[in-house]
Amino acid sequence: MDYSKDISVRIDRLMDKEDSHLKALASVTIGGAFAVHGVRVMDSEKGLFVQMPQRAFKRGEGETEYADVFHPVTAEARTAINEGVMAAYTAKVKELSGEKEHAAKPSPAHKAHKPAPER
Repeated sequence: MDYSKDISVRIDRLMDKEDSHLKALASVTIGGAFAVHGVRVMDSEKGLFVQMPQRAFKRGEGETEYADVFHPVTAEARTAINEGVMAAYTAKVKELSGEKEHAAKPSPAHKAHKPAPER
């Protein structure tokens, strides 16, 4: 089954802290019926990856454990979500880097022009 047609992704926030492994927060809509918020784009030694939203809780001995609030049940659904989130993240980064380049380079309309000679 091709799940990618039923999944839409929005990057809610890009993180720009150099010392953070968190790179972005995303929302995923599935089939136009379910929304999952808090999906994370993380960076590690192995590269970027998608992390599902989690909640933390303490076990009886005080150890903190984490459990996914949402997770895909099939490998195909996981792949579709991962690919959708990474594609949206890449597009958002390119979009913002293009805006920065555009802001840094004056457009032809903003070039200084020579005044007309006096008569």
